[in-house]
Amino acid sequence: MGKYKKVGKKTDKGWNVSTISTKVVVAGILISIIIVFFVSFIVSGTIRNLEEKLIGSRLEADMNYVKDLISNHDDTARWNVKGDTIYFGDTEIGDGTREKANLEPFLEHYSKTGILSYVFLKVRDDDPRLFAARKQKLPYEPAHYFRVAGSTLGEDGVSILGTFITKNVAEGLDRSGEYKGEANVAGSAIYCLYRVLKDSDDKVIGAMVVGRNVDDMNREVGKAVVKVALFTLFVIAIIIGIIFIVIYQFLNTIKSIAYYLKQLEVGIIPDNRLEIKSFAEMNLVAESINNLVRYMRENSDLQRKSEMDALTELPNRMSYDQYSEDLEKYLRANPRSLGVEILDIDYFKQFNDNYGHQMGDECIRMIAGVLLKLTQEHPKVYAARYGGDEFVIIYPGSLHSEIETMVKELKKNVQKMAMEHKHSKASDVVTITQGVCFDIFSPYASISDFLKRADDALYEEKKIRRNSYRIVQL
Repeated sequence: MGKYKKVGKKTDKGWNVSTISTKVVVAGILISIIIVFFVSFIVSGTIRNLEEKLIGSRLEADMNYVKDLISNHDDTARWNVKGDTIYFGDTEIGDGTREKANLEPFLEHYSKTGILSYVFLKVRDDDPRLFAARKQKLPYEPAHYFRVAGSTLGEDGVSILGTFITKNVAEGLDRSGEYKGEANVAGSAIYCLYRVLKDSDDKVIGAMVVGRNVDDMNREVGKAVVKVALFTLFVIAIIIGIIFIVIYQFLNTIKSIAYYLKQLEVGIIPDNRLEIKSFAEMNLVAESINNLVRYMRENSDLQRKSEMDALTELPNRMSYDQYSEDLEKYLRANPRSLGVEILDIDYFKQFNDNYGHQMGDECIRMIAGVLLKLTQEHPKVYAARYGGDEFVIIYPGSLHSEIETMVKELKKNVQKMAMEHKHSKASDVVTITQGVCFDIFSPYASISDFLKRADDALYEEKKIRRNSYRIVQL
């Protein structure tokens, strides 16, 4: 019974981890966190590689630029040694003395860019200069690459010449022809690229190094890294945004389906189709629900037709029997007041005999219309056509005074319709007589008992007068 059926238990509103919405949101957050960590891991590796590539490419460009300055942009120039002096093409680079050191290109590059650059001549291990250097108390172990020219300045502002590369750098050059790393040059931390110099016979005759101040380089690389990081964060934000848009759409779809199904659960068949513009699977679910609703609507229409009186469009006797059965079950579990009324049309046989059966049907429809208005104004009230010109009205949970007021209004409203009935002994218009049984519903009683007692009251009243009512107890 729709009006008295308990449709569900009351639940506390709040964060319920068992709901699919919560699970999907949590899953979305976890996925987002995983993506952030995964992307951060990739980006951190990418940034490290980027830093190395940026530093390497900068130093490579520096080395090529210094070579171009030395050779006056002669691409055919080759490194060679004449005596103790190293040359690049025809340009004399130096022998470790200031007199023969070609400092201009190195100092020019340093003044423009702050890039340190110098050239070493490879000497034998028994070279007297190396032997003398090893005897000195130096903070490093010198090896067989002798500085002959460059832009590295000492504390006196003079280019540092006549010194040697440290042993670990020399070993790296001998092993692979290249060495990268930080070095302390004239009191500054410098990141350097060392590369061997070969003559036309592919013989290693020296080495060249370029270096940038570590702090300056970190600042430049940091700017590039910040751009990459910001772009990466932007991409991550877009990905997370897309994830949550998809989650939001999915949750809205689920909520729409759940709301639609909730209406079906409480006995409401929605008028509109369930329209879902979402995932293909959700569309299939929606279509299945729409098919189910269509079948339910067809069955409901058939049931409504079977339970509706065709003449009056009020519930018929079969519908009344089902309603009273459901109501009786409810009242046994929840005892409360109950009023049951039965009414009929005064002198209806005379009306039919004199005005015809067609007008008789109109008279019954008029009474039904008044009853329908009563049920619309008082949603708890139930009215049905019991048979012929008899109608039953049920007032569940109403007070005696409320029922008497509605009974009087019903009688007055029928009379107000002013349908002519000259053959009535009660009035010159159609009227009704009503019998009502009111009492507290007892677990030992039935609605049939109330109806029988109301029917007795109706006939007791009709013996005395018409166009009136009688209210009795069970």
